[in-house]
Amino acid sequence: RHMAAVRIGISTGRIAVGKTGPAQQWHISVFGSVANLGARLERIAKEFRIPALISDDTYQRIKGKGDRRFRKLCLIRPAGFEESYSIYELVLPQSVGGSGITDENITIYEEALDLFVSRKWNATLELLETLPGEDPPTAWLREKTLKFRSKPPPPDWRGDIQSLSK
Repeated sequence: RHMAAVRIGISTGRIAVGKTGPAQQWHISVFGSVANLGARLERIAKEFRIPALISDDTYQRIKGKGDRRFRKLCLIRPAGFEESYSIYELVLPQSVGGSGITDENITIYEEALDLFVSRKWNATLELLETLPGEDPPTAWLREKTLKFRSKPPPPDWRGDIQSLSK
């Protein structure tokens, strides 16, 4: 059977839990910036067309444990947030909807991301051209690079991207 794509955003930290709704129909919900960030990451994963996106705090807690592979995608400011966050793809095989990117290509992508943050648009594009064309995050970064090459961000830009997904 063909399964529908599922996306997940994972954020780590302290949250508040409580009951909401009328007494006969209440349900338990989570509240706070960590819960909101996780929800935003799920929406942002859709922009990148990947199944699992994690926050920097989550990445810092789990990197090096087990045989999971990660790729830093960018520094992003989610809709409704004042600060920007580094976000990471949990690299999964293409057979389960992931990018399936190789370790070598992860390194190349992250080098291209560094060039992007340094405003080296042409060098970024040259490096991205060496990556598989069917890799969704590569296509995403290529699109942002082309946009900024034609209309550069302000001088105080720190490399972050504004996400409008809520």
